[in-house]
Amino acid sequence: MRYVVCFALLLWLLSGCTKETTPPDENRLQEIRFMLDSTKCMNRMEDLDFLIVDAALADTAFAGGMPPGIPDSLMRCPVSQAAYVCSVTTTFCRIECLSGHGVLEDEY
Repeated sequence: MRYVVCFALLLWLLSGCTKETTPPDENRLQEIRFMLDSTKCMNRMEDLDFLIVDAALADTAFAGGMPPGIPDSLMRCPVSQAAYVCSVTTTFCRIECLSGHGVLEDEY
């Protein structure tokens, strides 16, 4: 009898652990995909910004524009492969993703 009670109690506990969940709707999945894509793109823009600012601060004769030696792979969105729009001056860097993933602005 004791085993029957223990088994019934165990079944009751396990049945509470298997709550039925509904999958997220398509709109929520699109939001999550966009957030992940935007994060991936922003990370790429931050890498590009770091290289630009590093080159600008290292070169005392820096007159703006894109410094030489930056890989082409950093100049594009990793999601859409669209080229970034970059504005680089002697004190400011602005990188924009034309796919709508964001804009990075940095003053140095």
